[in-house]
Amino acid sequence: MANDLSSDVWVLDTASADPVYEHNVKIKTIIWEGPASQGDQLILKTLNGQYILNATCEADAQAQIYRLGKWYNGIIVDTIDSGAAHIHYV
Repeated sequence: MANDLSSDVWVLDTASADPVYEHNVKIKTIIWEGPASQGDQLILKTLNGQYILNATCEADAQAQIYRLGKWYNGIIVDTIDSGAAHIHYV
């Protein structure tokens, strides 16, 4: 699959050094669906290299929810070992 920004909830499942979004965005919630096993990582960064999320899977195959409610300058999917990040934004 590939990163999908075509709907009201963005689905990110592919890591890349290139940004998936290059503008300011307010991220309300990130739901990490389908992380396979403990220790898998999801790392999202801004265009400036600051962390949006640096998460490690805590339980096998269970969705993890992160409530942020902050503005960020772009999104880079630095690492995603398994599953997909569902980005709820304003």
